[in-house]
Amino acid sequence: MPEKIAGLAAVGNKGADYLAQGLRESLIEITEGDAEDLLSWTKANRLINGREVNLPFSQRGIYEDLSPDVVVRKGTQVFISEFLVNLSLWAIDTKYAERGNVLYMMPTQLLMDDFSQSRMDKAIEESPYLNRRFVKAMSKNQANRARLKRLGGSSLHMRGSDSLKQAISVDADIVIDDEVDWFSEETVEWTRERLGSSQQPLFRAVSKPTYPGQGIDLMYGDSDQRQWHIKCDACNRWQTIDWWKNIVFHYDDRIQAVTDVKVLCSNEKCRQPINHLADGEWVAAHPGRRVHGYHISRLLSPLVNLVAMAEDSLRVSDIPILQRFYNSGLGLAYAPKGGRIDSSELEYDSDLSLHPADSGFGGVDVGLKLHAAVIEKGESKLEVRQMEEFDTFDELDIWFSKNNIRNCIIDARGDPRATTEWAEKYPGRVYRWSHIENTNDTRYNEDTSEVKLNRTSLLDNMFGACRDGRMVFPHEIRSIPSFLAHLRALVRELIKDPRLNKLIPRYVGSAPDHYAFALSYAVLAAGEDGASPPPQPIEKVEVSFAGQKSAPSWTGMNKARAWRRVG
Repeated sequence: MPEKIAGLAAVGNKGADYLAQGLRESLIEITEGDAEDLLSWTKANRLINGREVNLPFSQRGIYEDLSPDVVVRKGTQVFISEFLVNLSLWAIDTKYAERGNVLYMMPTQLLMDDFSQSRMDKAIEESPYLNRRFVKAMSKNQANRARLKRLGGSSLHMRGSDSLKQAISVDADIVIDDEVDWFSEETVEWTRERLGSSQQPLFRAVSKPTYPGQGIDLMYGDSDQRQWHIKCDACNRWQTIDWWKNIVFHYDDRIQAVTDVKVLCSNEKCRQPINHLADGEWVAAHPGRRVHGYHISRLLSPLVNLVAMAEDSLRVSDIPILQRFYNSGLGLAYAPKGGRIDSSELEYDSDLSLHPADSGFGGVDVGLKLHAAVIEKGESKLEVRQMEEFDTFDELDIWFSKNNIRNCIIDARGDPRATTEWAEKYPGRVYRWSHIENTNDTRYNEDTSEVKLNRTSLLDNMFGACRDGRMVFPHEIRSIPSFLAHLRALVRELIKDPRLNKLIPRYVGSAPDHYAFALSYAVLAAGEDGASPPPQPIEKVEVSFAGQKSAPSWTGMNKARAWRRVG
């Protein structure tokens, strides 16, 4: 029985015993949890599979970095998920920034729920200290659910980027955006805003990269770009561990397998074995930049399988596996050769300038803003005239009139009601585009002012016109913010369709691409490269098509077609 506390006689023996026991437990918690820095707290209070945490040397600097903005471009199986779990639990346990509120975001709520139960709950269960803390909190009716965990007045909110409304009232001290390459740009900015009331806000964005210049690769490029450097014991040269400079292996043609993988010093005069897991230091390529950026490849992980990575690196004709090698293994962005348009592929004409069209074909992409493109038909090529963005459909009306738009295609997905109402203002001149599977035909419906075309074909038409010189651009278009970035945001790759059991082409990307789609709609409106123009509005009773009576829907094939009169 614990010793009675003086002055508690009035509450009786049972009361004194109860209070003394509570005080003893509180003192134990203070003793175990008094290490306030994240690294010390992790070592004192976390267990992984029943063992003490043993962090790779390269991770310690990330744990110690409490700068406001940190981004991590990473491979898989490099222990960054454990870092994010530890950061979250440390914050609510120690009341970081006096409140200890954390908003943890993943691409979908389903992913977040699975992560919460498989990683966050497991971390709590494996730690005697955390388990006791949460059991006590639940006895006081504090939440310990998949989406909300509360501890001593601090809250850990776990949300998917597809359920932002559920986090609209969260005032956070730490925001974690996990796998940002699958977030929209607007989502990242929205989560940052949740830090507005914090005394010491921390923003952490991490992800396996996908394509160059977007998502985490873009964020890392804007950071101070830290790389882990280690020293070769043989020649004393400091170096990063680079796949092409440090990794050497032999491929045995007889057994068709990789053998004898070695990690060697990159110094050509040395080439002695080097410990890729050795202690070292983080070195910034751009010291002084506000955002701290870390790059962690699987080569810095004790779990790395160098043989498997070497075999993946040789599969140069298997794009999905090569993509995995770069993204998951090296933690680098990668785009298949020819899969993304390069700015050097665009043809510029010094005689062209950005100005209103005399007879324009328009395309409008609908999102938070309206991105609009205008092209004209020159003597032999399509000429780009305008790239603009608007806030309202009233502004779009002015744009429509100013450019003397003959035909226009607008995205039907962004705001169905508003686009329908706007199309009704211009019957026979404005059509609403939507995607259709398993066909490359262009299908118009007069009654609903709709046009349907496969998304890949839509973009192929536009990028094809760019690459083969059938569309030319004025030089000053390069001064339009984000235009070239929007064109390069889309990457064409082959994806296996499980329903058809074959590879199909598809454009993928997570960076903003509004101008790319607006230009694609304008090309479709002009009826170029297999994209048939809208039918000309005339009375249906007077027309036939291919010898048949007219119908409200028709299909354009590989040549520009239109309704024709009977007789």
